Amino acid sequence: PPPATVAVPLYACDAFTGAPKDSAEVKPGENFKIKWMIVNTGTKALPAGVDVKYAGGSQMTTVTRVEIPNALQPGESYTLVLNAVAPKEQGLQYMTWVVEGPLCYAYIAINVK
Repeated sequence: PPPATVAVPLYACDAFTGAPKDSAEVKPGENFKIKWMIVNTGTKALPAGVDVKYAGGSQMTTVTRVEIPNALQPGESYTLVLNAVAPKEQGLQYMTWVVEGPLCYAYIAINVK
């Protein structure tokens, strides 16, 4: 039989967290930076203006939507940097954002101590 082929979607992405590291310790109310790299893993360009939006969890940013200003060709990436403030509540805190269109999720998990 012929080898199985895997269909690569036209529009797809992956989001990688550059900062903070998973379960990084952050003091309550401390300012920190979030750095996500959004990579186009599909076979078509993502158009300029794709929204990256807050989706759930502890809201640690004042902005809730960021637009990727330029088109991303397959394999290209865009780095998003956000200012954030750790919640006052201690323990593991999560925040999730979604890249609209191709629908991939970016998240952070910090340990507030």
